[in-house]
Amino acid sequence: MTTLVLLFGSYALVDGVFSLLTAPGGGRRREDRWLLALGCIVGVWAGVVTLRSPALSAAVLVFLISIWAGGTGFLRIAAAIRL
Repeated sequence: MTTLVLLFGSYALVDGVFSLLTAPGGGRRREDRWLLALGCIVGVWAGVVTLRSPALSAAVLVFLISIWAGGTGFLRIAAAIRL
């Protein structure tokens, strides 16, 4: 179970960092970029929380994944509509 927690934490952190690197060039207009950057922050936050305390995260992994997936999914849909 700990391996699964660390795998999710690593994925969320790497996804957030790479998305943050692509956010400045992602939108045509300047106001579109904040949605992409906010989605990146949610991913980095989920990765850091998971990797910081994997024992606690194992107990609440489903809850943490649902927050991460819901937050990034909503922000990506909002960014897609605005783009």
